[in-house]
Amino acid sequence: MEGAAKISGGVALIETNEFGGTCALSLTPVDSVSVRVETLQGDPASCGFGNGVVPDGVYKLESTATTSMAGIDPAQLNGIWRSTIDPTYELAIGEGKFTEYNRGEKVDELACEFHQNCPEPCSKEELNNCLVAWNVQDTFCYKVIAVDLKKLELSLIGGTGRSLLFERLK
Repeated sequence: MEGAAKISGGVALIETNEFGGTCALSLTPVDSVSVRVETLQGDPASCGFGNGVVPDGVYKLESTATTSMAGIDPAQLNGIWRSTIDPTYELAIGEGKFTEYNRGEKVDELACEFHQNCPEPCSKEELNNCLVAWNVQDTFCYKVIAVDLKKLELSLIGGTGRSLLFERLK
C-alpha cells in the first residue's frame, strides 16, 4: 500500500481503494523513532497485504543508515546481495551490471546506473537516489531506501511500495 497521507492532529491517515475494497490506516507517532499503525477500515486483502497479514502494531526505526535524501555512496551498492525474504534470490551489482540469480542460476543481467536525482523516465516526482537497470526490452527504476556494509533496501518506483530487503554476501 502506498499513497499520500492526510495529517490531522498529529496522526497520518492513509486510504486506498486500489485492491478492490476500502482500506484506511492511521499512523500515530509513539516517540521520535516509533509509529503505531492501526487498521481503521478494511481487511488484509483490501489493504494489499498477504493472506492473514495485518499491519497493526508499533514499528521502530532500526537504522538511519543512508536514509537521508542525499548521501548514498553508490560504491556501497556494489556486491552480492541475498534477499531476506526469499533466500533463493540473489542480486549482484557492480561494473555497470545488475545481475539476478535464482538458486544459483543467472536469471537476468541488465545494465545499471546510479543517479543522485532520478531521471525523467523513472519518475515525474523529484526523487533522489535511484538505481536504474535496463535491457533492450525493459527499464526498472529503484529508489535506494538504505544501503550500508550489511544491508540494502530498494523500492521499485511505480511498484507496490513494498521494499526489497537484502543482506550482503560479498
